[in-house]
Amino acid sequence: MTGFWGWPALVWALGTLALSIGFWPWTTRIFRQLPDRGAGIAIPSALFGSFLVIRPLWLLLRFIPQPAWCILICLLFSGLGWAFHRPFTGSYGTRARMRSSALRSACLFFLLFAVWARIRSADPGISHTEQPMDYMWMKAAAMSPGPLVLDPWFGNTPATYYTDGHQFLTFLTLLFGQPLWLGVNLTQATLFAMSGVLIAEAARLWSGSRIAGRLAVLLLLGLSTPQGSRDALRSDVQGWWWWDATRVLKDGPSELITEFPFFSFWLGDNHAHVIGLPFLILGVFGALLILRSRRFTFTTFLPAGLAISWAWRINPWQTPTVLALTALGLITRTHRPSLREAGPAIGGGLIGCLPLLAPRAESLFQGIRFDAQGWTTTLEFLHVFGFFLPGFVLLFLQRKEHFRWGVVLLCCGMFYTCNVVRVEDLFQNRMNTVFKVYYQLWVLFSLLAAIGWDQALRRKDSIRILALATLLVPAGGLLYAARLSGTAMAEDSLSLDARTALPPDVQALVEQANQVIQPGERIAEAPGDSYQPLHSLMGTWTPAGSLIGWTGHQSQWRPGVVQPDPRPLFTAESEGDLVMAAWDLKVRWVFVGPRERQMYRPTPQWESWMDHQFNRVINTPYGIVWGPKGHEYLKR
Repeated sequence: MTGFWGWPALVWALGTLALSIGFWPWTTRIFRQLPDRGAGIAIPSALFGSFLVIRPLWLLLRFIPQPAWCILICLLFSGLGWAFHRPFTGSYGTRARMRSSALRSACLFFLLFAVWARIRSADPGISHTEQPMDYMWMKAAAMSPGPLVLDPWFGNTPATYYTDGHQFLTFLTLLFGQPLWLGVNLTQATLFAMSGVLIAEAARLWSGSRIAGRLAVLLLLGLSTPQGSRDALRSDVQGWWWWDATRVLKDGPSELITEFPFFSFWLGDNHAHVIGLPFLILGVFGALLILRSRRFTFTTFLPAGLAISWAWRINPWQTPTVLALTALGLITRTHRPSLREAGPAIGGGLIGCLPLLAPRAESLFQGIRFDAQGWTTTLEFLHVFGFFLPGFVLLFLQRKEHFRWGVVLLCCGMFYTCNVVRVEDLFQNRMNTVFKVYYQLWVLFSLLAAIGWDQALRRKDSIRILALATLLVPAGGLLYAARLSGTAMAEDSLSLDARTALPPDVQALVEQANQVIQPGERIAEAPGDSYQPLHSLMGTWTPAGSLIGWTGHQSQWRPGVVQPDPRPLFTAESEGDLVMAAWDLKVRWVFVGPRERQMYRPTPQWESWMDHQFNRVINTPYGIVWGPKGHEYLKR
């Protein structure tokens, strides 16, 4: 891996390996009831662990996080683990399983990480959909000194959007010493690799087979909807031809979102459902740990507790699913523990739920309403999940297992619930309900179908031949990912720099602004239109908080709240009015670029008033930044 894209990825990969070694004693202690004592998930558990170690101290100390103290905290925690670590003296077979699992999962993690870092390097810029928003939240997490992340698109007031997941990505970026404009792409490759490793290990733990794990990875991260594969076979598609694969269902004129993981990663939005993906799989793993444990210990419920609490904080839509899986694991156990045995285990689970006590953004939940707008039929269901169907059929031909059929019933309940009720939101339809629930079904279906195929392939009768023949069905579902990945791999211009989407003159302006503007300061710029990457430029790319950013998104996050209006400042009719407007808005910086000139048409007289009251700190062809009087820009 060479070049500008390869070196940061290599540094990140080596840092991840070092972190997993440092957290090894904790991993093997928490998962000691597993056959390999957790060696197969050493890397994901270390990444989760770093977040769980760094964030509480950030909440307590309340200062802007820095790479040095993120590294120091992880070193101290790792040292503590090794100081009290007792070398495992169990059987040779267990030690061999630990080595094999650790090597296998590490190879899978770094393979998936390298592949997705390479794919992202072909299109690293954050220039479409809500990519600027996700970068903004990562920047906000890096600039906020307190428990609640401050909103740079609302004058640095506490956020009302779920930002805990973006804190996770930001802390990883700081931990590995990378700038945010590289971290936004490297963290996405990390989420991709974590999800693959976790679902492989969950499938292996569930079925006892490596084949099931490999199939689960392909189904989760490689499969598309049937529409996606049909589009991939066409030769006349252009532009964003891959978009229609996630808009295959409709309620009248309303398109429903039916995203799947490969699409989400290809789109490049680090949204809550993408960040929450490995946390959801951790919930499945925690349920299987409860199910498979021969006896309850303090750590039996800890992974499930962590998955439940962080599901609520990162992507609340996952919380009922993780709770239901945990309950299934407990109910379907063959061994019923005594109260004395269960007490410490429940205590461990409650400790895992401690993140629920930390302050968080206010909920956007507006209630549940019975749905009368649409109904997804069985045929429409297959338009989304059709490639999983043979695996389900094969699953029904296998021996009965209570937990497995409990998960099947859970999936049926989730699907039909979307037909009966919807979560109330500003869109007034079931778009978000279908989106968020079906995305979780993709994870559960990947596991169930993988186990169905795996157990059928291990039989010695005609069912095995049927399983081999039906593998052609999901193979067809890989065409979508194969075509898009091939396009990215053929790209010669490679970088992981998210700033590449910005025009050169904008990059120069942003670079200068980042050297003079301090975190927490407020800047006045024109309100932004949603999905426009060059709108709300200062609030997105600099340490400042814009007075008001993307107004459409703020309306979603703060329904009914009056938004600030910078118009009095930009349209002041006298120097006195200008001073009063700046005072009322509490702005320290003022930016005038193409959008401000289009919206407010500032006059030369207005600019002369600004020069008298403020200092013209940055003056470029793209725009001007005025700062406090006496501030000189010296760092060229």
